[in-house]
Amino acid sequence: MLWGATMLRKRYTPSEYALAALVTSGCTLFLVSGESAATVEVSTGSSSGGASAAWCGALMAAYLGFDGFTSTFQERLYRGRLYRGGQEMTPHHQVLFVTAFSCALALVSLATSGALGPALSFVLDHPACLWDMLLISSTAVTSQFAIAYTIKTYGALVFVAIMTTRQLVSILVSKILFRHPMQAGQWLGLLVVFGTLYAKIKGERHHTVPQTQEQQFFADSAD
Repeated sequence: MLWGATMLRKRYTPSEYALAALVTSGCTLFLVSGESAATVEVSTGSSSGGASAAWCGALMAAYLGFDGFTSTFQERLYRGRLYRGGQEMTPHHQVLFVTAFSCALALVSLATSGALGPALSFVLDHPACLWDMLLISSTAVTSQFAIAYTIKTYGALVFVAIMTTRQLVSILVSKILFRHPMQAGQWLGLLVVFGTLYAKIKGERHHTVPQTQEQQFFADSAD
């Protein structure tokens, strides 16, 4: 939401900011109440465990910042800019060039670290892994198309809500399948997140959100 207000000049109501704060609080409560925080404290000790927790928090903040910027900037590229000849950017354009840059970056990283030779040797010694690589690459590219289409059609904020729900559901399913106990704070975090999302969906059924400001911004950008 902060990136949307900064980059796309969107304006949100106080209730929308409150709902976002509740979802963030629920996710944070779910993460800090689990076994990972206890594992860090037991394995590293109290003093170094605090430093590790701070470092993990910094990494999480960086991830959230960059991830939010990426989806918001994708939305701006889709709706706010026309290229030569009046052609708009499509999901195929973004997936193609992002994937090509990722391949080039991975190749340079492997070559400079000296890991390119061992990686190729592993593939030559175990050619059966090519099927696994093909499978995971296909699913990754398919998910990128789904992400790009979701952002283009529904916007970055809807995509973030979907991803937040997916991550919580994945963790919950993992805990059920592998029989990891759920702490009281985690149950409370799940209740806060899904209760907030349900309230958001239910509230949107009773009114129509105006889009005049967003449409005006995109029209000005296109001109």
